[in-house]
Amino acid sequence: MGAITLANYCGRYGDDARLAGAVHFSGVYDGMANKEFEYSARTWQTFLCRSLKETFGKALVSQTAAKRGVDMERVLSRSVQSVSDLDEVFVAPFNGFRDLADYYRDLGLSGDDKWRKVRVPTLAIAARDDPITHCDSLHAAEYARGNANLLFLITERGGHCGWPLGWAPW
Repeated sequence: MGAITLANYCGRYGDDARLAGAVHFSGVYDGMANKEFEYSARTWQTFLCRSLKETFGKALVSQTAAKRGVDMERVLSRSVQSVSDLDEVFVAPFNGFRDLADYYRDLGLSGDDKWRKVRVPTLAIAARDDPITHCDSLHAAEYARGNANLLFLITERGGHCGWPLGWAPW
């Protein structure tokens, strides 16, 4: 989430970003494109969703969400199985967004073409085998051609936020 937030900040604030540059790992610029990453939706997002639902189901969070119009019965149901599902039925309405697309548009660098407004060198490091975020959702070729401040390092292997080497990289 930090990578998404940092990139969005660079695009949202452009010349006024107050940074000399930025580097982030394993982020996405286009949440709707990443939503189509089936492997993530079937595996990791399901796992992450379970623990997030436990957090969201706690009394204080649940009460606040209900006051904001969130259908907590639906949030905690079996029909909500991925992080994208949670974003749609909990995060977006909780934060006043019309729907999932509106939330992802505001959150991601792709939304409203914020990627064109990045004015500090921003390096996105990603791996093709990342099980959570798909590197194609960075739109690397298109964005690098259209904005010289957007730089990309995409490796074949690395997983999500880790490029381990050897049997015991730690």
